[in-house]
Amino acid sequence: MILKPVLRTALWLTVFLALSWLVLGRWLLSKMRSVENDQATLDMLAGLCDQYGIPFNLGKAFIAHESGWDPRAYNPPSPSNALASYGLMQITLMVGQDFGLVADWRNPTDAEIEGLYDEYQNMRAGLGNFAKVYGRYPLEVAVEMYNVGETGYNDYGWRNAAYAADVLAWFQKYGG
Repeated sequence: MILKPVLRTALWLTVFLALSWLVLGRWLLSKMRSVENDQATLDMLAGLCDQYGIPFNLGKAFIAHESGWDPRAYNPPSPSNALASYGLMQITLMVGQDFGLVADWRNPTDAEIEGLYDEYQNMRAGLGNFAKVYGRYPLEVAVEMYNVGETGYNDYGWRNAAYAADVLAWFQKYGG
């Protein structure tokens, strides 16, 4: 009779420890993959920001918000997010197609999807996409458009002020 409660407790403890390790392991893995202090990544980012006329610290802010500096970050499609997004700047297949990384966003190859994780190409597409609206709209609106798209913002009234506020808070944290 005493054996059943002991086994039940042992089973629950095992499940708890396994789940805790999964959560902790995921967090540790994300920290190990972070490129926030990688000089080669920062140099690429600085060059691309200069190329597109975007403040370096704003580029850093987008990456901090979008992926937490994890070059392998992936955000699957969901009811609130129709398209999957990939990499440091969380670019979509449509943006990838706009920048020559994907031939057909509706039918990408595995190699094309893997290419979206390339740090340079991902930042080139993300910053290039933002450069289309940067300077043409107030900063807060342009940042929002990175999230909802220029067409979504202008034609459909999509808004995400919380997104813009968070990115701009990161921008300030990095020195504005």
